[in-house]
Amino acid sequence: MRLEINIANLAEIMVVEDDQGNEYFEVENLSQDIIYRPITNRTEKDKDVQAFLRPFSVPRRFVVEAEGNKTFLQFGQGQEITDASKEKIIDPTNIITKFYR
Repeated sequence: MRLEINIANLAEIMVVEDDQGNEYFEVENLSQDIIYRPITNRTEKDKDVQAFLRPFSVPRRFVVEAEGNKTFLQFGQGQEITDASKEKIIDPTNIITKFYR
């Protein structure tokens, strides 16, 4: 889905949420499904390091596209699997090799 943003002189997009409260994350390209977020360092070992970057999977994502003086948000698929029964997990031992006892 592609959405035009009708705001003059747009500098930055801070938060994008849908009607159900799902947050979408800005990425460099729609094939990128991992972002890195700072996590506050609470350990006693490295007091000089204030935060660590940790990877987070982002199934809901978008890119910002500018065409002339127009700005668009291009969204990816935006679905995450929440019901384990929808996933088909195949046991490789049933396919690859037969076990004899």
